[in-house]
Amino acid sequence: MQKNIFWIIMFIFFIVFISLFIASKSGYYEYENHNKKVFTEEKMKEFENDLKEGKNVDIKNYIYEDNKNYENKITKIGNFISNLLSNGILKSVKITTKVFEKLFN
Repeated sequence: MQKNIFWIIMFIFFIVFISLFIASKSGYYEYENHNKKVFTEEKMKEFENDLKEGKNVDIKNYIYEDNKNYENKITKIGNFISNLLSNGILKSVKITTKVFEKLFN
């Protein structure tokens, strides 16, 4: 049963890896960055035109903000587990180093 669970987890990791690899090779990330660049260039031209026309300009109108909130219950649980594991590993490393100090001193 444990072998099956191991292979299922490995299969999931493999699928995630392949999907990220395909996304990177297909240029999805570069496409998103290109869209941001184009948007920024358009806002720069709009800013320059507004200055030429003597309009009141505010920098907040021309800044590209992409603040998406991806937090949900699953990410909160994931962060909690991650912090729990991190703290546990840190404590175990500290205990291990203290044991080694006592053994070699």
